[in-house]
Amino acid sequence: WGATFGPALLVLLVGLPAVFTRKRVAWVPAEVPAQELAARAQNSPLGPAAVLMSFAAVLGAGMMGWTWLARIQHRDDFILSRSHYWTLHVEKSAAVPGQMVTDPGARSASSRTRELDPQLWAARSDLRLSAMAGRLEIEPSRRPLNAYLFASTETKRLMAGSDEPFTLEPRRREIDHLLGPDGDITDPRGDALLLMEAAWGKPASDAVALALARYAVGNFHGQSLEGYAARIAREEGPYTLRDIFDLDGVYLSPLVRDALGGAWVARLVDHRGLGILRALYRNPFPAGSEEKFARALGTSWEGLEREWREENQKAETPGEGAKATDDDPRSSTSTPRTPKRGNPLPRGPGHRPPFFKGISFSHEFEFGWGYGSDQAARELSKIRDVGAKSIAIIPYAFTRAPREATIRFGADERDDRVIRTIEQAHALGLSVMLKPQLWSSPGFAGAIAFKSDSDFDRWFALYRRWLLHYARMAELYGVELLAIGTELDGITGREAAWRALVRDLRRVYRGPLTYAASWGSDFENLSFWDALDYLGVDMYYPLAGAGEVPRADSPRIGELVRKFAQISARHNKPIIFTEVGYASVRTAAAKPWKDRDAAPDRELQRQCYEAVFEAFYHQPWLAGLYWWKWPSDGGGNPYDGSFNPVGKPALDVLASWYGQKTEGGRQ
Repeated sequence: WGATFGPALLVLLVGLPAVFTRKRVAWVPAEVPAQELAARAQNSPLGPAAVLMSFAAVLGAGMMGWTWLARIQHRDDFILSRSHYWTLHVEKSAAVPGQMVTDPGARSASSRTRELDPQLWAARSDLRLSAMAGRLEIEPSRRPLNAYLFASTETKRLMAGSDEPFTLEPRRREIDHLLGPDGDITDPRGDALLLMEAAWGKPASDAVALALARYAVGNFHGQSLEGYAARIAREEGPYTLRDIFDLDGVYLSPLVRDALGGAWVARLVDHRGLGILRALYRNPFPAGSEEKFARALGTSWEGLEREWREENQKAETPGEGAKATDDDPRSSTSTPRTPKRGNPLPRGPGHRPPFFKGISFSHEFEFGWGYGSDQAARELSKIRDVGAKSIAIIPYAFTRAPREATIRFGADERDDRVIRTIEQAHALGLSVMLKPQLWSSPGFAGAIAFKSDSDFDRWFALYRRWLLHYARMAELYGVELLAIGTELDGITGREAAWRALVRDLRRVYRGPLTYAASWGSDFENLSFWDALDYLGVDMYYPLAGAGEVPRADSPRIGELVRKFAQISARHNKPIIFTEVGYASVRTAAAKPWKDRDAAPDRELQRQCYEAVFEAFYHQPWLAGLYWWKWPSDGGGNPYDGSFNPVGKPALDVLASWYGQKTEGGRQ
């Protein structure tokens, strides 16, 4: 917004003072000579002001059409394809005839790859829209809809103004889709929203329109809507319509809202017929208008809630959550986007857990180069090339606890960006640890502590919902490891709450769990390690005293090795360094948790990396380590005092050790 209207506003402000300070022009008699009128006009400040304001108006209008100009500039980067319902513009970098990509929806091994061909997209787009139109009882217009299919987030931001999975331009009857790493659209709901707006006009409620769009898609990640709603009820408990449509402003997983919203519409259609769809679409549904909305549907709000509650209370068999098939009348032609977990925790005697050669991958959104971006994908390739096999993805939320018993959601690490990064990593053969983390203001999240049990219960209920969201994301997108918290020293003593959270998370996520404990007492004395699969520690124990050089054979590091071995043996579980890192400063070995607080020292950072690898890497109790940190934008200065190892000697150490064929006593 600022980039678009800033210059126009500046020019406008230059002209406004002249307008408001100009002299009042009296009525001019007809007999005044033309020469005098010209002189008055020339000397009046209104003339230059009008010119400046006119220029501002033209500049602003032109900048509003910058995406249109970008499309003209980049039109040769797209291949045009026409079908019965669509005019498709496919970015050439995605539409490469003969290039094959994995098709997770294929029925047989022989058809698990498909060609990235514009005509194939056209046919699939027609099938998808036809299925949606049938479910919505809409007759598609003979006038084709327009779609741009982008492989690049950078191109989509330039031409559509957003890197979101889809962007709608209803006045142009157009949708701009961002393709996933597998070459398919990432959110088919966009097509349904465009179809409905073209047929029915602007929706009265965006939330209800999204529920209708999910109903039109016909499944949730390849599973029937009713079956997945039943699964959510079994895993998390029942949610009300007030929860689903956010009428009370209480956080609920967007994934859960999406699935349950679609299931609710499907049940209404079952009970009231397809005619209910337009009534849903055309009636406003703001908080406080529940009864009016319900009356428009021919019932009361209590009646709607009761019907939903009774459906949820019916006995749901596990089979109802089974994967939808093409024979399922509620399935659609959209490809299920549910990859299998690439690196599950082996169970049973003789099995050893995988070793995580990890790097913490941080979201840096300047220039749009955060999670999910093209630049992030390039950085992930570099991470793979230095020998890493896993990344940690760290989405944040914000809290001012204990002053406020709330958590604020909606940081830059949007769900679609996190999901795209998961998919980018998996496409490169990298496993993923999902590590949700809290920013605390003021101070350190580990200092959060509650004197009031009621305040803690209210706060932890929000934290539980937040973690359940990422557990569901981890399950749907095949994440290999989930951290249930990071450095929350002040509240880990509330053991019962954490054990209940672990039980809830395991109902949703079937992969391994860990907790990223602070170094020291939080790690050494945690009371619920037995409920988790890995002992996680953010390993910022000092490696040496002030001014000393860290050595793997030093007494200090030797004591750390013995400490970790004893803790691992006590709990009979392997340890992961969920964070380990050293800034390139002179205090790195003595104060590993600090950065930029002393003179730069790249050599000491290198020595710290070397000491950690030499002392810990081949220990049988170590299951992996995640180096802090590699920025998604690839930024940083090789001579700064940050944790970033890129361009510094420490990265050579990491690449040398990660390139070895053995680690932690494993082949």
